[in-house]
Amino acid sequence: MYESVCFVVSPIGDPGSAVRNRADAVFAAIIEPAVTRLGFTPLRADQIERPGLISIQMLNYLVRSPLVIADATGNNPNVLYEIGVRHAIGKPLIQIAEFGSKLPFDIESIRRIEFDRSDVGSYDHAIDLIAGQAELLLANESAVRFSLHAEVGLDYQTVDGLLIDAAVDLRDTFRSIDSTPRNRTGRLEDLRFLVDFVRRIDPDNGHGHYFAGELALLQEDRARMRREFFKYLDRVASEGATLVLPDTGQDICYRFPHGFCRQRTGWICHLLATTFVDDLEAAASDEQVVLYARRVLDYGTRALESYPPGFSQIEPTVSMVRRARAVLGDVAGSDSPPGPV
Repeated sequence: MYESVCFVVSPIGDPGSAVRNRADAVFAAIIEPAVTRLGFTPLRADQIERPGLISIQMLNYLVRSPLVIADATGNNPNVLYEIGVRHAIGKPLIQIAEFGSKLPFDIESIRRIEFDRSDVGSYDHAIDLIAGQAELLLANESAVRFSLHAEVGLDYQTVDGLLIDAAVDLRDTFRSIDSTPRNRTGRLEDLRFLVDFVRRIDPDNGHGHYFAGELALLQEDRARMRREFFKYLDRVASEGATLVLPDTGQDICYRFPHGFCRQRTGWICHLLATTFVDDLEAAASDEQVVLYARRVLDYGTRALESYPPGFSQIEPTVSMVRRARAVLGDVAGSDSPPGPV
Protein backbone atom coordinates (compact mmCIF):
# COMPACT_ATOMS: atom_id res chain seq x y z
CA MET A 1 0.00 0.00 0.00
CA TYR A 2 2.80 2.41 0.87
CA GLU A 3 5.52 1.19 -1.48
CA SER A 4 4.15 2.96 -4.57
CA VAL A 5 3.16 6.20 -2.82
CA CYS A 6 5.02 9.50 -2.76
CA PHE A 7 3.52 11.32 0.21
CA VAL A 8 3.09 15.04 -0.33
CA VAL A 9 3.45 17.41 2.63
CA SER A 10 1.88 20.78 1.92
CA PRO A 11 -0.17 23.59 3.40
CA ILE A 12 -3.73 22.49 2.64
CA GLY A 13 -6.30 24.91 4.04
CA ASP A 14 -10.06 24.64 3.79
CA PRO A 15 -11.78 23.73 0.50
CA GLY A 16 -12.13 26.82 -1.66
CA SER A 17 -9.59 28.83 0.33
CA ALA A 18 -6.60 30.59 -1.24
CA VAL A 19 -4.28 28.16 0.55
CA ARG A 20 -6.13 25.14 -0.88
CA ASN A 21 -6.23 26.61 -4.39
CA ARG A 22 -2.49 27.25 -4.27
CA ALA A 23 -1.78 23.75 -2.92
CA ASP A 24 -3.89 22.16 -5.67
CA ALA A 25 -2.13 24.22 -8.34
CA VAL A 26 1.37 23.27 -7.16
CA PHE A 27 0.32 19.64 -6.79
CA ALA A 28 -1.09 19.45 -10.32
CA ALA A 29 1.52 21.53 -12.13
CA ILE A 30 4.76 20.39 -10.46
CA ILE A 31 4.51 17.54 -7.98
CA GLU A 32 2.21 15.16 -9.84
CA PRO A 33 4.13 15.28 -13.16
CA ALA A 34 7.46 14.72 -11.39
CA VAL A 35 6.19 11.87 -9.22
CA THR A 36 4.34 10.17 -12.07
CA ARG A 37 7.56 10.17 -14.09
CA LEU A 38 9.16 8.16 -11.29
CA GLY A 39 6.34 5.62 -11.23
CA PHE A 40 4.87 6.74 -7.89
CA THR A 41 1.37 7.85 -7.00
CA PRO A 42 1.32 11.26 -5.28
CA LEU A 43 -0.89 11.46 -2.19
CA ARG A 44 -1.65 14.38 0.10
CA ALA A 45 -3.21 13.99 3.56
CA ASP A 46 -6.61 15.37 2.50
CA GLN A 47 -6.73 12.78 -0.30
CA ILE A 48 -6.56 9.76 2.03
CA GLU A 49 -9.85 7.91 1.58
CA ARG A 50 -9.51 5.17 4.20
CA PRO A 51 -11.58 5.65 7.37
CA GLY A 52 -9.64 6.30 10.56
CA LEU A 53 -7.76 8.99 12.42
CA ILE A 54 -6.20 11.32 9.84
CA SER A 55 -3.23 12.07 12.13
CA ILE A 56 -2.31 8.38 12.42
CA GLN A 57 -2.84 7.76 8.71
CA MET A 58 -0.74 10.80 7.85
CA LEU A 59 2.09 9.59 10.08
CA ASN A 60 1.84 6.14 8.53
CA TYR A 61 2.41 7.55 5.06
CA LEU A 62 5.00 10.01 6.33
CA VAL A 63 7.09 7.22 7.86
CA ARG A 64 6.48 4.36 5.43
CA SER A 65 6.38 5.98 2.00
CA PRO A 66 9.65 5.54 0.10
CA LEU A 67 9.61 9.20 -0.95
CA VAL A 68 8.19 12.40 0.54
CA ILE A 69 7.96 15.79 -1.14
CA ALA A 70 7.40 18.74 1.18
CA ASP A 71 6.36 22.24 0.11
CA ALA A 72 7.81 24.46 2.85
CA THR A 73 6.40 27.70 1.43
CA GLY A 74 4.71 29.80 4.10
CA ASN A 75 6.26 28.12 7.16
CA ASN A 76 3.10 26.16 7.90
CA PRO A 77 3.55 24.58 11.40
CA ASN A 78 2.14 21.21 10.31
CA VAL A 79 4.46 21.10 7.31
CA LEU A 80 7.51 21.97 9.43
CA TYR A 81 6.57 19.29 11.97
CA GLU A 82 6.19 16.65 9.25
CA ILE A 83 9.52 17.65 7.71
CA GLY A 84 11.10 17.18 11.15
CA VAL A 85 9.61 13.71 11.52
CA ARG A 86 10.85 12.65 8.11
CA HIS A 87 14.33 14.00 8.81
CA ALA A 88 14.38 12.15 12.14
CA ILE A 89 13.99 8.78 10.45
CA GLY A 90 16.39 9.78 7.66
CA LYS A 91 14.34 8.58 4.70
CA PRO A 92 14.31 10.30 1.28
CA LEU A 93 12.77 13.76 1.43
CA ILE A 94 12.68 16.50 -1.19
CA GLN A 95 11.92 20.04 -0.09
CA ILE A 96 10.45 22.56 -2.48
CA ALA A 97 9.50 26.20 -1.96
CA GLU A 98 8.61 29.30 -3.93
CA PHE A 99 11.42 31.71 -4.78
CA GLY A 100 12.01 34.19 -1.99
CA SER A 101 10.63 31.99 0.80
CA LYS A 102 12.11 32.82 4.22
CA LEU A 103 12.36 29.56 6.10
CA PRO A 104 13.43 28.73 9.71
CA PHE A 105 17.15 28.24 10.23
CA ASP A 106 17.21 24.41 10.38
CA ILE A 107 15.00 24.16 7.30
CA GLU A 108 16.72 26.99 5.47
CA SER A 109 20.03 25.12 5.61
CA ILE A 110 18.61 22.11 3.75
CA ARG A 111 18.85 22.05 -0.02
CA ARG A 112 15.52 22.78 -1.70
CA ILE A 113 14.12 23.11 -5.18
CA GLU A 114 12.61 26.51 -5.88
CA PHE A 115 9.96 27.53 -8.38
CA ASP A 116 8.21 30.71 -9.46
CA ARG A 117 4.42 30.49 -9.67
CA SER A 118 4.36 33.56 -11.89
CA ASP A 119 6.65 31.87 -14.40
CA VAL A 120 5.20 28.71 -15.93
CA GLY A 121 8.58 28.08 -17.54
CA SER A 122 10.07 27.41 -14.10
CA TYR A 123 7.70 24.47 -13.62
CA ASP A 124 9.44 22.19 -16.11
CA HIS A 125 12.80 22.96 -14.54
CA ALA A 126 11.45 22.14 -11.07
CA ILE A 127 9.92 18.89 -12.34
CA ASP A 128 13.27 17.82 -13.83
CA LEU A 129 15.11 18.67 -10.62
CA ILE A 130 12.61 16.79 -8.43
CA ALA A 131 12.77 13.68 -10.60
CA GLY A 132 16.56 13.74 -10.75
CA GLN A 133 17.00 14.33 -7.02
CA ALA A 134 14.48 11.60 -6.20
CA GLU A 135 16.31 9.03 -8.31
CA LEU A 136 19.56 9.91 -6.54
CA LEU A 137 18.01 9.73 -3.07
CA LEU A 138 16.24 6.44 -3.68
CA ALA A 139 19.37 4.84 -5.12
CA ASN A 140 21.50 5.87 -2.14
CA GLU A 141 19.09 5.80 0.78
CA SER A 142 21.55 4.61 3.43
CA ALA A 143 24.08 7.31 2.55
CA VAL A 144 21.28 9.88 2.38
CA ARG A 145 20.08 8.89 5.83
CA PHE A 146 23.48 9.63 7.32
CA SER A 147 23.92 12.90 5.46
CA LEU A 148 20.44 14.15 6.34
CA HIS A 149 21.05 13.50 10.00
CA ALA A 150 24.34 15.34 9.78
CA GLU A 151 22.87 18.28 7.85
CA VAL A 152 20.13 19.06 10.36
CA GLY A 153 22.37 18.38 13.34
CA LEU A 154 20.29 15.44 14.61
CA ASP A 155 21.88 14.29 17.86
CA TYR A 156 21.16 11.51 20.30
CA GLN A 157 19.16 13.81 22.54
CA THR A 158 16.76 14.46 19.67
CA VAL A 159 16.47 10.75 18.86
CA ASP A 160 16.00 9.91 22.54
CA GLY A 161 13.16 12.39 22.77
CA LEU A 162 11.42 10.84 19.77
CA LEU A 163 11.75 7.36 21.25
CA ILE A 164 10.41 8.38 24.65
CA ASP A 165 7.43 10.17 23.08
CA ALA A 166 6.71 7.15 20.88
CA ALA A 167 6.97 4.81 23.88
CA VAL A 168 4.42 6.84 25.84
CA ASP A 169 2.10 6.77 22.81
CA LEU A 170 2.57 3.00 22.62
CA ARG A 171 1.64 2.61 26.27
CA ASP A 172 -1.47 4.79 26.00
CA THR A 173 -2.60 3.11 22.77
CA PHE A 174 -2.10 -0.36 24.24
CA ARG A 175 -4.04 0.51 27.38
CA SER A 176 -6.93 1.92 25.35
CA ILE A 177 -7.47 -1.19 23.21
CA ASP A 178 -9.77 -3.01 25.63
CA SER A 179 -11.52 0.18 26.71
CA THR A 180 -12.59 1.01 23.13
CA PRO A 181 -13.88 -2.33 21.77
CA ARG A 182 -15.77 -0.68 18.90
CA ASN A 183 -12.51 0.70 17.56
CA ARG A 184 -10.30 -2.26 18.46
CA THR A 185 -9.14 -2.86 14.88
CA GLY A 186 -8.15 0.77 14.48
CA ARG A 187 -6.27 0.83 17.77
CA LEU A 188 -4.39 -2.33 16.82
CA GLU A 189 -3.40 -0.61 13.58
CA ASP A 190 -2.25 2.43 15.55
CA LEU A 191 -0.16 0.17 17.79
CA ARG A 192 1.43 -1.56 14.80
CA PHE A 193 2.28 1.79 13.23
CA LEU A 194 3.94 3.05 16.40
CA VAL A 195 5.98 -0.16 16.71
CA ASP A 196 7.16 0.32 13.13
CA PHE A 197 7.96 3.97 13.84
CA VAL A 198 10.17 3.04 16.81
CA ARG A 199 11.93 0.43 14.71
CA ARG A 200 12.66 2.92 11.96
CA ILE A 201 14.66 4.87 14.52
CA ASP A 202 16.15 1.95 16.49
CA PRO A 203 15.55 -1.58 15.09
CA ASP A 204 16.64 -3.31 18.31
CA ASN A 205 14.76 -1.07 20.72
CA GLY A 206 13.21 -2.56 23.85
CA HIS A 207 9.95 -0.66 23.41
CA GLY A 208 9.67 -2.06 19.89
CA HIS A 209 10.28 -5.68 20.92
CA TYR A 210 7.95 -5.47 23.90
CA PHE A 211 4.96 -3.94 22.14
CA ALA A 212 5.47 -6.08 19.03
CA GLY A 213 5.17 -9.06 21.36
CA GLU A 214 2.09 -7.67 23.10
CA LEU A 215 0.54 -6.92 19.70
CA ALA A 216 1.20 -10.49 18.55
CA LEU A 217 -0.37 -11.79 21.77
CA LEU A 218 -3.48 -9.70 21.14
CA GLN A 219 -3.64 -11.16 17.64
CA GLU A 220 -3.17 -14.68 19.05
CA ASP A 221 0.09 -15.18 17.17
CA ARG A 222 2.03 -16.97 19.91
CA ALA A 223 5.04 -17.83 17.73
CA ARG A 224 5.63 -14.20 16.79
CA MET A 225 5.07 -13.08 20.36
CA ARG A 226 7.76 -15.47 21.58
CA ARG A 227 10.20 -14.35 18.90
CA GLU A 228 9.86 -10.72 19.95
CA PHE A 229 10.13 -11.47 23.65
CA PHE A 230 13.14 -13.74 23.09
CA LYS A 231 14.86 -10.91 21.20
CA TYR A 232 14.21 -8.62 24.15
CA LEU A 233 15.62 -11.13 26.62
CA ASP A 234 18.63 -11.90 24.41
CA ARG A 235 19.54 -8.22 24.45
CA VAL A 236 19.15 -8.12 28.21
CA ALA A 237 21.39 -11.18 28.52
CA SER A 238 24.12 -9.65 26.36
CA GLU A 239 23.96 -6.05 27.60
CA GLY A 240 21.88 -6.23 30.75
CA ALA A 241 24.36 -4.40 32.94
CA THR A 242 24.00 -1.26 30.85
CA LEU A 243 20.34 -1.62 29.81
CA VAL A 244 18.34 -2.93 32.77
CA LEU A 245 17.84 -0.26 35.38
CA PRO A 246 18.59 -1.44 38.94
CA ASP A 247 16.07 0.97 40.41
CA THR A 248 12.74 0.00 38.91
CA GLY A 249 9.10 0.87 39.41
CA GLN A 250 5.82 1.51 37.66
CA ASP A 251 6.27 2.85 34.12
CA ILE A 252 9.97 3.58 34.60
CA CYS A 253 10.71 2.15 31.14
CA TYR A 254 8.86 5.05 29.53
CA ARG A 255 11.36 7.52 30.91
CA PHE A 256 14.24 5.90 29.04
CA PRO A 257 14.63 5.63 25.26
CA HIS A 258 16.14 2.13 25.16
CA GLY A 259 13.01 0.56 26.71
CA PHE A 260 14.69 -1.99 28.99
CA CYS A 261 14.09 -2.30 32.74
CA ARG A 262 13.74 -4.99 35.44
CA GLN A 263 9.98 -4.67 35.74
CA ARG A 264 9.38 -5.09 32.01
CA THR A 265 11.85 -7.97 31.92
CA GLY A 266 9.88 -9.65 34.70
CA TRP A 267 6.55 -9.06 32.98
CA ILE A 268 7.84 -10.51 29.71
CA CYS A 269 9.10 -13.61 31.54
CA HIS A 270 5.68 -13.92 33.20
CA LEU A 271 3.91 -13.75 29.84
CA LEU A 272 6.24 -16.38 28.40
CA ALA A 273 5.66 -18.63 31.40
CA THR A 274 1.88 -18.39 30.94
CA THR A 275 2.17 -19.54 27.33
CA PHE A 276 4.24 -22.53 28.41
CA VAL A 277 1.58 -23.33 31.04
CA ASP A 278 -0.86 -23.64 28.12
CA ASP A 279 1.60 -25.94 26.34
CA LEU A 280 1.99 -27.95 29.52
CA GLU A 281 -1.76 -28.52 29.73
CA ALA A 282 -1.80 -29.76 26.13
CA ALA A 283 1.33 -31.93 26.44
CA ALA A 284 0.93 -35.38 24.85
CA SER A 285 3.92 -37.18 26.40
CA ASP A 286 6.05 -37.22 29.54
CA GLU A 287 8.90 -35.68 27.54
CA GLN A 288 6.72 -32.71 26.59
CA VAL A 289 5.48 -32.40 30.17
CA VAL A 290 9.07 -32.14 31.43
CA LEU A 291 10.08 -29.71 28.70
CA TYR A 292 7.23 -27.29 29.27
CA ALA A 293 7.28 -27.55 33.05
CA ARG A 294 10.97 -26.65 33.04
CA ARG A 295 10.28 -23.65 30.85
CA VAL A 296 7.49 -22.49 33.15
CA LEU A 297 9.88 -22.90 36.07
CA ASP A 298 12.74 -21.08 34.33
CA TYR A 299 10.75 -18.07 33.12
CA GLY A 300 8.63 -17.88 36.24
CA THR A 301 11.70 -17.86 38.47
CA ARG A 302 13.33 -15.20 36.34
CA ALA A 303 10.17 -13.10 36.52
CA LEU A 304 10.20 -13.24 40.32
CA GLU A 305 13.87 -12.23 40.36
CA SER A 306 13.06 -9.18 38.22
CA TYR A 307 9.85 -7.90 39.80
CA PRO A 308 10.02 -4.83 42.03
CA PRO A 309 8.64 -5.24 45.58
CA GLY A 310 4.86 -5.34 45.67
CA PHE A 311 4.44 -5.97 41.93
CA SER A 312 0.88 -7.08 41.16
CA GLN A 313 1.84 -10.31 39.36
CA ILE A 314 3.97 -11.83 42.11
CA GLU A 315 1.29 -14.20 43.42
CA PRO A 316 0.15 -15.50 39.99
CA THR A 317 3.80 -16.12 39.08
CA VAL A 318 4.47 -17.90 42.37
CA SER A 319 1.50 -20.18 41.65
CA MET A 320 2.89 -21.07 38.20
CA VAL A 321 6.33 -21.84 39.63
CA ARG A 322 4.88 -24.07 42.35
CA ARG A 323 2.76 -25.91 39.83
CA ALA A 324 5.76 -26.53 37.56
CA ARG A 325 7.80 -27.87 40.47
CA ALA A 326 4.96 -30.15 41.48
CA VAL A 327 4.61 -31.50 37.95
CA LEU A 328 8.35 -32.15 37.68
CA GLY A 329 8.24 -33.92 41.05
CA ASP A 330 5.35 -36.10 39.89
CA VAL A 331 7.08 -37.03 36.65
CA ALA A 332 10.22 -37.93 38.55
CA GLY A 333 8.18 -40.09 40.90
CA SER A 334 8.99 -37.97 43.93
CA ASP A 335 6.58 -37.83 46.84
CA SER A 336 8.30 -34.86 48.40
CA PRO A 337 6.47 -31.53 48.32
CA PRO A 338 7.74 -28.84 45.98
CA GLY A 339 10.45 -26.65 47.44
CA PRO A 340 9.94 -23.04 48.43
CA VAL A 341 9.75 -20.42 45.74
